[in-house]
Amino acid sequence: FLQNILGYAPIQAGLIQLPGVLLFGFFLFISGALSNRASTRLLVVVGLVILSAGLYWLSYINLQTSTATINLMLIVRGVGLGLLLTPLLTSALGTLPPQQMSMGSGVFNIIRYLGGAFGIASMDTIIERRELTYLARYSEHQLPDSFGTGTFLTAVKGLFLHLGDPALLAQQKSLALLGAMMNREALLSAFSDVYLMVGLLIMVTVIPAFFLRGGAKRA
Repeated sequence: FLQNILGYAPIQAGLIQLPGVLLFGFFLFISGALSNRASTRLLVVVGLVILSAGLYWLSYINLQTSTATINLMLIVRGVGLGLLLTPLLTSALGTLPPQQMSMGSGVFNIIRYLGGAFGIASMDTIIERRELTYLARYSEHQLPDSFGTGTFLTAVKGLFLHLGDPALLAQQKSLALLGAMMNREALLSAFSDVYLMVGLLIMVTVIPAFFLRGGAKRA
């Protein structure tokens, strides 16, 4: 996403994600310590709310979003995920007898990986379909005889002509550039829809999270 849509180099994309990853690891450790003192249910609920807020915020990302803002978006997401995972694992396995702990851990990991694979496949499908929908919608308004589109194509064609391209090639390049810009905007809108959808789905899971075991505060 950061490289293909926002145009960051690989090293820049990695550095942008680094603070969120580090805070994810830090709060993953902190949530494990807090699980011995605070309500597991409370930690899960707080983690879900923060994660949902981070994804909802990410749905507003656009081509003009600053690097600092993207950093903050990813940090909020990382904090929520870090607070969530350890208490969730504790709640899932904490009621099992010791002899079933290894089996329960294995089942938990299988479900997590299957859910991740299914989620990624589903998100890819949704992104692809939403991208096509947005691309068709944007194409309806990009008519050659419209003022905005005509002005853009004339200016870009003039630039290519100035660079020495033949008239036909300059026209083809200007149309290709317009198409690439529409594809980029359509893909960005599709990602925004997915961030919003996942954020709302996670917020819905706050309701069953209140019924998790381990809600009592431990000494």
